Amino acid sequence: MLGSRRRWGRAVLGVLLVLVGGVGVAWPRVSRIDWVRRAPSFVLVRLAEDTTPAPAPTRLYRIQGHVRVTPGIPASGATPSRQRRIVDEIWARYEEGSLSLGQKRVVWRKRYRDGKSPVSVFGRSRWPEGVPLRVRVDVFDEFPAEETFRVTPRFPGARQAVSIRAPDRDGPFTIDPGWARSQPVGMPPAGCTAITFDVVVEEDHRVVWSGTTSMAVAVGGSLDAAMPPAVDGAITSAVVANAVFSVALNETGVRITLPPDARQLFKGVAIALRVEVRRRDQVIGAGRMTWVRSPGHEAMAEHWHGYWPIGLLRLPDARELMAEAAEDPDAWTLRFIGDGEGALGDFEASSYWAGEFEIPLDPARR
Repeated sequence: MLGSRRRWGRAVLGVLLVLVGGVGVAWPRVSRIDWVRRAPSFVLVRLAEDTTPAPAPTRLYRIQGHVRVTPGIPASGATPSRQRRIVDEIWARYEEGSLSLGQKRVVWRKRYRDGKSPVSVFGRSRWPEGVPLRVRVDVFDEFPAEETFRVTPRFPGARQAVSIRAPDRDGPFTIDPGWARSQPVGMPPAGCTAITFDVVVEEDHRVVWSGTTSMAVAVGGSLDAAMPPAVDGAITSAVVANAVFSVALNETGVRITLPPDARQLFKGVAIALRVEVRRRDQVIGAGRMTWVRSPGHEAMAEHWHGYWPIGLLRLPDARELMAEAAEDPDAWTLRFIGDGEGALGDFEASSYWAGEFEIPLDPARR
């Protein structure tokens, strides 16, 4: 009996040695399997600790769902870590559209954790009492799909500000900040020093992330205290010289263009205008226009051959007005008035042009 037990022990030991040897032979082949590529998406999104994408050009991604692009490995030459490979694979699948809505929400939650937000709300640090607040919604992170960012301040009667960001299809995961224009969001209560905003991010009309962000702003005092007026003869001359009455099909407008040398005069001074089209003492049409400094505006000025259009005042019944102006041109004028309230939306300016002037409305000018 004892001999029988010894034979069983030897047999078990032999089996173990065979298994170990088999694993040793197969291990090189097994270790070469890219398990990250083969793992289900629900596993990857749960294994990822932080889903922030790698800065280009080290990130891996696919184009149109079937071509895999590898811009390169980190500059140090080191092999990407397991976490980096997992996150790169997640964003590759996100871009090709293979993640479920629930998985996308997990990705967003892990990317913007610990109080982080995909949105920055920007505005003036001081705002006059009784004037609707204007803010700019800045989104500079990269996304593989078109996202809609809805930002709503937490005070009574608030309005929603919206920013839409779409990826550049020539390079997925890249984004142009675009034209960051200020938007009115309602009347903030006097005396407040900070405003909290609720943020909702939608993709294809479905919520993928929600959270909050905040902005410091002191609300109180007059408009001129928040943004002092400035009267500058050189600025007035530049605006007068470039006010053009232009006509398009079924439209009449006052278009303001600013040449490069004139723009240099406006550094720190907001140009916002109330424009009136007048027939003798009667106001036929009125509107507002503002030159807004925003990301990329200098490049757009180059597109306009060095001239930057700040606005177009559209009027109804263009053809009738033009015919009347041609018959009695001396009766028609354009009045320009500095608009302090409109100038508040130029967050880069410390003062606003507060002049006023009137010029003949010549229908021949283009």
